Amino acid sequence: KQWYQRRVRGRSLMTKRDSLHFSRSDKGGEFVIMKKEVQQQITMKHLTDMSTEGVYAHLKPTTKQRGTGRLQLIANPTNISYSRQINRVTERLEKEGNALWTNIS
Repeated sequence: KQWYQRRVRGRSLMTKRDSLHFSRSDKGGEFVIMKKEVQQQITMKHLTDMSTEGVYAHLKPTTKQRGTGRLQLIANPTNISYSRQINRVTERLEKEGNALWTNIS
């Protein structure tokens, strides 16, 4: 009976996967599932928390110029532009971290 309940819960999560954020702790290995909006709100709060001054750098959202490919600051950033910036930086850091672990192991 327990395996069936886990299977049903797993299917339920998979049907909602586009609106959910899945993550795993790099230190303790805990697995967390939350709504993407909640994860973005937590990340924005975490990144704008000035009580940890010196730990984080504020990166203003940028866009690539057509033709030159140079990065240009977005004059009036929105929540969407901040979310895109967070996603880009997160992807880059994840790739760098995975490459580092590959080199170490």
